[in-house]
Amino acid sequence: MLRVEDAGETLTVTSRLARPRAVAVLAGALLAVAAVAWANGAAGGAAALAAGAALAVVLGGLATRARFDRRGRVTVLAPLPFGRPVVRPLSDFHAVRVEGGEEARRRRHARLAARYRRTAGEEMPAWLVRPPEHAAGDPHRRIVLVPRSGEPLAVTSWVPEHDDLEPALRRIEALLG
Repeated sequence: MLRVEDAGETLTVTSRLARPRAVAVLAGALLAVAAVAWANGAAGGAAALAAGAALAVVLGGLATRARFDRRGRVTVLAPLPFGRPVVRPLSDFHAVRVEGGEEARRRRHARLAARYRRTAGEEMPAWLVRPPEHAAGDPHRRIVLVPRSGEPLAVTSWVPEHDDLEPALRRIEALLG
């Protein structure tokens, strides 16, 4: 789910992976199984399932919000309950693009391998290396701002491939000028 709002001075892009109806169905199913567990005398299992349902409702519907103001700043609020917002000037970025899940996993693996090499002084053992086909076929995408140096900044959450990212991508490209 992706929503773009232009309120004069700010452009806000809001995205979430989970649809509200899907989160409600998941929570309802967990509560139904919890009720059955409670009826069968498994109070601990019922409590765990009810807690899982509550977490699904609270955390499953959280959205990533990116706010672009006309003063040249971008503020990204990650979908974490106590996460800090990332505030950066738009001048730090030179492009915006759509990133796939495969590409993000490869970049993350390269970052982890480099950190392991710095810490241990040797290459990562083969049993810690994920095969490249592990990331193949991931249908999720997100919009990222590409900095002049460093890691890209994600401005949307992971969305399914059938969600149209083009309107948001064009609006953000226009801001980068």
